[in-house]
Amino acid sequence: MKLKGIKPVEQHVEKAVLGVCGAAFVGALVWQLFLTKSEVKVGPASKPISAAFDPARDEARKLESKVGNASPELPEVPKLAIRDALRLGVELPATSGQAFALGAGPGVRVGADTGKPAGAAVALPVVPAPASVVAATYRNTFHPVEKLRTPALAALLPAEQPFDKASVSVEGTFDGVAFRSVLESDPDGPTGPATPVPINWWRDPAGLPAVEILGVEMERKTIRNPDGTVPSKEEVVVVPVSPGRSGLAAEETVPTVIAMWERDARSAGDIPPLLDEVRAIGPVITRPTFYETIAGPDWERPREAAVAIGENDEARQQRSVKRQLAELDKDIAEIEGKLGSGGRRAGRETDRDRGPASGGGGRGGRSQGGGRGGEREAAPQELNDSQRKALEENLKRAEERREQMVKKLESLGGKDEGPTQDDLDALETPWLDNAKIDVWSHDLTVQPGAVYQYRMRLVVNNPMFGRGLQDDQKALAEQKLLRGTWSEWTTPVTIDRDREFFVTSAVDTDPVTGRPKAMAEVFVFYYGYYRSQGGSFEPGDKLNLRVNLPDELKLADMKVLEELFNKGQVPGIAPIVRPQDRDAQPGGGRGRVVNPEDRETGRPGQNQPVAAEALMSIAGPKFVATGVDSVLLGVRGVPGDGQTRYQAVVRDLAQQVVALAPDDVRSNPAYRRLEASVKAGKDALAEPKVEEEPKRPDPRPRPVPTRPAGGGGGGGGGGGG
Repeated sequence: MKLKGIKPVEQHVEKAVLGVCGAAFVGALVWQLFLTKSEVKVGPASKPISAAFDPARDEARKLESKVGNASPELPEVPKLAIRDALRLGVELPATSGQAFALGAGPGVRVGADTGKPAGAAVALPVVPAPASVVAATYRNTFHPVEKLRTPALAALLPAEQPFDKASVSVEGTFDGVAFRSVLESDPDGPTGPATPVPINWWRDPAGLPAVEILGVEMERKTIRNPDGTVPSKEEVVVVPVSPGRSGLAAEETVPTVIAMWERDARSAGDIPPLLDEVRAIGPVITRPTFYETIAGPDWERPREAAVAIGENDEARQQRSVKRQLAELDKDIAEIEGKLGSGGRRAGRETDRDRGPASGGGGRGGRSQGGGRGGEREAAPQELNDSQRKALEENLKRAEERREQMVKKLESLGGKDEGPTQDDLDALETPWLDNAKIDVWSHDLTVQPGAVYQYRMRLVVNNPMFGRGLQDDQKALAEQKLLRGTWSEWTTPVTIDRDREFFVTSAVDTDPVTGRPKAMAEVFVFYYGYYRSQGGSFEPGDKLNLRVNLPDELKLADMKVLEELFNKGQVPGIAPIVRPQDRDAQPGGGRGRVVNPEDRETGRPGQNQPVAAEALMSIAGPKFVATGVDSVLLGVRGVPGDGQTRYQAVVRDLAQQVVALAPDDVRSNPAYRRLEASVKAGKDALAEPKVEEEPKRPDPRPRPVPTRPAGGGGGGGGGGGG
């Protein structure tokens, strides 16, 4: 049947399209397989399929040749500074589950952790409180060079000479063995979830503690204000660290070792070098030296401070000075050991050191024999410039203090015999193995007239800082410091006023004037001691008098002193310049200025010593006004025991009206202290006694008396009658 209206071409068009597409596909296939060369891309280049694995084979052969090389070329080891580049703390967060806390990354003297599970709890160790804490007050005159040596001290000293200063020192005893027991013990017992602090967190493989004392903090509570009033509420303040007594170098930007630790401890890798710095500072952190003084009683540790200023017990004073020398010897030996200076320096050895039985050097540093027959320890560690400068400054102060103590001991008739073997053995004991660590600190911010109490605590670094603890204990690993438990408060200590008065007698009718009269003794502190003057007063009179001062007291020429200080000379001056001192040759006698180089070598250098007269050239005032702001209001009688006793009615420094009984003066502890200070000031002005040499016995034999013949002498004959 013929299709109506459809042409033949239209009937077969789809077959033609299908045929053309099939021919094109067959042509492309023929071209791909037979007319072109097949390649693949290997790295940046194209390779035939048959050569696709050739680059891998070549690299394998190169690696095989390197592995078999007996002398391979090694990469250069990078140079890293521990403090600046080695930051290997824990940078990854702790993982939950059954993961293990491997602790901090590698660091100096820090071993690997003991595989403690991260799920186990670790309790923060508690630092025990110091025990047997005592406080003592001091009043003396600071050496003018201290104002140049420690600029921050100037704000605490008077603007003009003499630099009289009241201060308090507080001493306690810390038990390092007890703290070690805290570190070793299980905080909640064997059945609890907590575990002891891993030993390698607080003791390194070398046996040194990985926990060190960073500071001694003090708090002060005011019991009585300087004006005599009682605080309306409890006043407790933190006592700042004494300027220049932190142990750090003078140019350090932070004031204390604690502040340095807070600033520089950023990860666990920072801890080992910081511990080395703390160890290098030595005992200055726990036993800072007091400042150099030129008048007044010498500083001695609070536990040994005399109750009475004028006590003349030379044996007690000798024992006290020897104890201070022993402490200084230990401090100097430890610092010299850090510096690697080889023990006692030239010009300071004692007879004990020179003796044949000294055992390798009496007070040698830890780097030498000390008293152990030449036994040596490991070489001292390398110190950076800041560490070395801080050590040298501390050593210089300790040596100057030691020279003062030796002179005082000799003036008391004693002799410097160096430290005992027990002192040297104590120096070798790590603090965690020492059950009796003496610590003290100074308060230079006290106000005369006030009454205070003190307490102290120790601050150590946290052995958990930077460790990989579980999530709920991460705060423990972020805490850099451990502040210890506060000690008990000390007994109250009184800071005597600069000016004080005591009524010594009173009458309601004076035989001459017919008016009431009171006798009073007025005290003023000047140049290291109290000076006193007595006088009579009538109602309405202010208790003010002029106290005459000795002509021998001289002030330092600060301009000359500063020039000497800038030259590196250490002035050794005294406030008393007598005529014989003025006639002395430069460099001889008392009060000369010593060049440190001359002291070390024993030979005079280019800077000639300066006599005391050239430095102490400014005459002091002839008198000083007491300036006591108190008024005598009257005299009243108090009947009793058949007689009338009179009291002086005054308006005191607190502007309160009080009645003072003269009979109570002699038993007043403050009056006895001030009276003893006046006597000590007079004794200091007295010419030193020149003791005569004891007469040597006649070496010739004495003749033996002979008995007269036939009798028994006068005595014998009388007895026979």
